[in-house]
Amino acid sequence: MNWNKGSIFSLLYILLFTASCTSEFDQWVREEMRSGELYNTLIFGMEIGQDKQFFFERCAELNKQKLITQGKGRYAQYIMQPKDTLRVADRIEMQFYGIFKKDKISGMNMKFSYGGWAPWNEIYQPEVLIENLKDTLINWFPGNNFRKLDVEVSDTPAYVKVDGNRLIRMFIINEFQVAVRIEDLKLR
Repeated sequence: MNWNKGSIFSLLYILLFTASCTSEFDQWVREEMRSGELYNTLIFGMEIGQDKQFFFERCAELNKQKLITQGKGRYAQYIMQPKDTLRVADRIEMQFYGIFKKDKISGMNMKFSYGGWAPWNEIYQPEVLIENLKDTLINWFPGNNFRKLDVEVSDTPAYVKVDGNRLIRMFIINEFQVAVRIEDLKLR
C-alpha cells in the first residue's frame, strides 16, 4: 500500500465529511462546535491562531535548547524517550510541521515512528504505536477520547478526537509511521 500523504488526507477528509449528514461523527462534530469551547493548544507552546513566523522562531529556540533537531524535509524532529528505559529502540521519533492559513497557524502535521522499527520487530510496528500514542495524545490534549473510524480502503482503522473547535486525526500511513493531523474546525 503506497499512498502519499496528500491522498490519505484527502481520502480521510472525504470519508469524514461527505458521509451522511446524520452520521455519528457529524453529530459529534456539530455538538462540539456548538459548545463554543476553543481548544487552541498544540505542542511546545504553539497555538492555533499564532503567526506563522512564531512557528519558525519557536522551532529555532527549541533547536538552540537542543530539544529538537532538523527532521526529514521541512519537518522538525523531537525524540520521545520513555522514562522506564534508555534503549534507543524504544524511543519514539516525532516529526512535526505547522499547517498555515493566511500566515497563521491553523494546525499541525505530525508523524511518529519507533527508533527500533524493522519489519521483523513486532513490538515496534505502527499498529502497536498507534495504540500507545492514544494515551500520550490524550495527555497532551485533554478532553474527549479517541473514537475508532473504520476506513474501507485501509486494513487499519483511523482514530478521531474532537474537542470544541479542534479535530485530531490519527492513522497509519505506511509500514512504520503513524500520522497525526490537528486542525481547527473553524478554519476548514
